[in-house]
Amino acid sequence: MSHAIEISFNSFDFLIVEQKTEDLNPSVGLKIQIEMQGMDLGKGIIAVRKNIFDDCEQQLDSQTRELVASIPTENDLWIELEKVRQEETVANFSRLQSMIKPYLSLINRLGHALNNMNEVALLWGLLCVAVLVCLEKQVTNEGMIRMMRELSRMLGRVNRLYALSDQEILNEVKEDMLQGMYDEALNTLQAHYETVKTFSNGFFPHGKELRKFVDLLNTEYLEQKALDAPNRWPCHDIPIDRNEHFFGREDVLSVIDRQLEPSLQKGGVKRVVLYGIKGIGKTQISLHYAYSKRDTVDVVLWIPAGDALSIQHRLSNIAVASLRLDGVESQSHKDNAVRVIDWLENTDARWLLVYDDASSANLLKQYCPKTNHGAILVTANSRHLAHQFAHKQKCLEIKGFDDTEGTRFLLNCLSPDDLEESATEYEAAKDLSRELGGHALGMHQIAALIDSRAESIERFVPIYKSKMELFHRDLDEDWDPHNFKDCLGTLWQLSFENLQPYDRICLGVLAYLTPNFTPIEIFRLPKDTISPEKLDFCKDQGYSLGNVQRHLLDLALITVDTRGDTISVHRLVQAEYRFHSSQNDRQENFDTAVHLLLRKFPSRGGSRILEKDWPIAERYILQVLALIKNYRQEERSLRSSGELCNLICDATWYLFLNDTAENLELVLETGFEAYYAWDDLEKDVLIRAYLLCNSALHNVNLGEFHNALRKTEECLSIQKSKLLPNDEQILNSYNNLGIIHGSLANYTTGLACFEKAREILRSDPSENPAKSILLSLNTARNLYCMCNYEKAKECLDSALADSYIVESWYWRLSVYIGFNSLYFRMNDLATAHKYIELAEDAIEKSRVTRLTPLKGCYAFQLGRLYLAQNKFQESIKQFEYALTVCKYCKLSVGAKARVHFALFKATEQDPTRQEEALKHQADAFRLRERILANRREIRRDDDFEAFDLLVKIMER
Repeated sequence: MSHAIEISFNSFDFLIVEQKTEDLNPSVGLKIQIEMQGMDLGKGIIAVRKNIFDDCEQQLDSQTRELVASIPTENDLWIELEKVRQEETVANFSRLQSMIKPYLSLINRLGHALNNMNEVALLWGLLCVAVLVCLEKQVTNEGMIRMMRELSRMLGRVNRLYALSDQEILNEVKEDMLQGMYDEALNTLQAHYETVKTFSNGFFPHGKELRKFVDLLNTEYLEQKALDAPNRWPCHDIPIDRNEHFFGREDVLSVIDRQLEPSLQKGGVKRVVLYGIKGIGKTQISLHYAYSKRDTVDVVLWIPAGDALSIQHRLSNIAVASLRLDGVESQSHKDNAVRVIDWLENTDARWLLVYDDASSANLLKQYCPKTNHGAILVTANSRHLAHQFAHKQKCLEIKGFDDTEGTRFLLNCLSPDDLEESATEYEAAKDLSRELGGHALGMHQIAALIDSRAESIERFVPIYKSKMELFHRDLDEDWDPHNFKDCLGTLWQLSFENLQPYDRICLGVLAYLTPNFTPIEIFRLPKDTISPEKLDFCKDQGYSLGNVQRHLLDLALITVDTRGDTISVHRLVQAEYRFHSSQNDRQENFDTAVHLLLRKFPSRGGSRILEKDWPIAERYILQVLALIKNYRQEERSLRSSGELCNLICDATWYLFLNDTAENLELVLETGFEAYYAWDDLEKDVLIRAYLLCNSALHNVNLGEFHNALRKTEECLSIQKSKLLPNDEQILNSYNNLGIIHGSLANYTTGLACFEKAREILRSDPSENPAKSILLSLNTARNLYCMCNYEKAKECLDSALADSYIVESWYWRLSVYIGFNSLYFRMNDLATAHKYIELAEDAIEKSRVTRLTPLKGCYAFQLGRLYLAQNKFQESIKQFEYALTVCKYCKLSVGAKARVHFALFKATEQDPTRQEEALKHQADAFRLRERILANRREIRRDDDFEAFDLLVKIMER
């Protein structure tokens, strides 16, 4: 049986006929015949080749014309293709590669001169040749895989150009834009497979056929058939484009290689740290080294290391999209990061980690694999950090270029293909290099500035020097014309003077966000959005977003990253732009960044358990946190606003259950500061109430119940004065009060609070089963702590019935744990065990693999059950898991004390573990003493009931 798939790619159409047999023999494999519909492949490529020449003829120099004329003809390529298809081995792959490489050189050389339609057509044609041959023969080699990935990377560059294009152009090239999207599948031939399939639905006339074609490009199929190809590697995840014009630094690269190369085999993980001032070239050296290792190192991973959350997000993306590790979840960033480190510790692959722009040696050590092979390259500004993380001999200070290298570097930035400049140009370049102290970013920046002005270096130097004198005399009477930092100040002023008004707004916003991987989507607004006129470019009205980004790219002030959907800005550019902006401009840029993020970040909702908005929130949370941190740094000069306070409240809503890097406390603190600094007589006191509510719940999680009670009562008082009596926010506050009173063992008062919340719920005509579950569960917990088991069971039965309506694993698991606690207290161990088994089944069906407080609670309850059944080893295993959750999820001191006490009770039953038991006992009592000063209701008894009072009622 056979079926045909038609696929249209611009200048040529493919008809792929897949021959299938009833009993497919792997040695025979798929037989794919490549036939041409309307024109053969040769005609397609020669047509594209002619179009390229026509597009670029007026812009080509003589060398490039010769290159166009000398690349293999369509007949040569077709003959070589036929030879490869007829060979039984892959010996001819290298010849096919040598035929394709000149086409890649041509595209790299022409760069932006190419018409996108022609470039896409040629790249897709070459890619299809390579992929279809590999599919047909069922074999490939590493060289072919690398070539296919290179073709895909180049398609990604084209796709980024589309992302920067005007909306009108995009509407005309949807077909090509879709082909650019397929680069995401081809980049690793699998990484974004599901995204591509979803994207093709209903968007494109050939969507279904193209999905079938993407099925044929499944990485598992290709790489498992590759010669000796491991399952998950080679994996080279470097989200920044290679710098094709990298220059010099051979001595540094040689030292790095000597230090790291042996460790890629055996002998422990080796570390090298490059340190030096901002912009001196550390990142570019590391980037060049990382790309140079792709042919010899199995796994190369690039991770921005400015803070814990950035590391977690990046490693999580690698776990999901690149390594495709088992059991990962897209939102479980901290767990996924741990899985990547664990995989590196256990794999036989040769690996290189690059941590860029590190801020903390202790943070780096948390994400440093402990194994007998592998290499870590770090960039940092701090010499102290470098010496903390690596031995002194493995720390390299990166300094500016000397006069000769700096001169050649500057000339290379301007004329990479021709360093034979005139003597006067050479001397002028040398003069500039000396003025800038060989500062790599400064010279790269000045090259972009010269290029944008279409000036010679010789003519630019006097302009620059006169500007430097005027600028620094106005700024500071003590300026030093021989200090390269003063020279850099002039450079930044010249660069920023070239910006148009919309460029300034865009760069000003970026100056307050993260330096790495800011989503371009932040700057996209629907045309009907009511927003300030200065943001018209975000709606592609007049001067478009594409124009803004192209101008900033031309001035080397931003870079667009490999996938084309994020922007990066050097930290030095961010700092200098803020410094060179007036106070009013800084405020305007900050307010604009708040305005844009507030429209992208999900607005806070009534329930945190509904996770539909979490993927959107996680895309922008790094930007929100960067904005908040910049506000704190410039708090005295930046004014607060209602939009800022609302954005902070939205961030606390998300972070409350997703705070893997301990940012919630900082955000809450900033929220209160921003609220009090908000100079508005009409400011909304409900924002303060919301901050009080979240701060109180944070106190509950930390076991600080009296602080939580004070804040919740104040929050409720504000809400009663501003809201209708049956508002859901008041319901939430009564529920929170019930939890706090129950945690303080004031069970009767807690029940009264839950009843007030229930009255509000009854007054709402719309059904809210999630809130009903919440109140039923919390009421049941207070009741069984009071030994009112019958009424507690009624509440749990009601919660269980509602959980089937909500269809939430979270609520189902919570109810089962509640039933287990109830029957355990009733000493009905058999029924308690039945519910703990149901809880385990709910965990398995949820497919949630990350460590969560609820799973820790489950493990503790199971351990208690095993302990009561005298299954001591089983109970120890569960208590140890619960202790791991306590440490990993940063649970309260009381929770840790209770688990240590449980481990003491379990290990003391084993005669061989008496010393361990005594240590757990000492830890339990030591941790409890830290709480007793503020908790008079806690007994010092040596039993579980006393230690239960250390934790919130939901965990009892």
